[in-house]
Amino acid sequence: MILHARPFLADFLIGYLTLFSIINPFGVSFVFLSMTRRLDDAARRAVSRRIGLYSFVILIGSLFVGSWVMRFFGIGLPALRIAGGLVVAMSGWSMLSAPEEAEATHPAHID
Repeated sequence: MILHARPFLADFLIGYLTLFSIINPFGVSFVFLSMTRRLDDAARRAVSRRIGLYSFVILIGSLFVGSWVMRFFGIGLPALRIAGGLVVAMSGWSMLSAPEEAEATHPAHID
């Protein structure tokens, strides 16, 4: 029983650590707070629950349907790894080379 659990545990840890490093929950938390700064706490909690649910559904769907889709289109795991690396590199490059946006300023109200 223990011998069969080791490969599964190793695969799970590799997958979890890979997703954790790509998603970067600590870094994204600041983005989430800045995007939802105008919401009250209850609305922010509702948005975070919805994001968590949608993310969970997408990950579970990918887990069960992903290998079938890859087999259907004839995509191998090495090609998927290369494509994933390119996507991550391209998104990082676009974030680095994006022009800075000035924050919208609201005129001060003088009473």
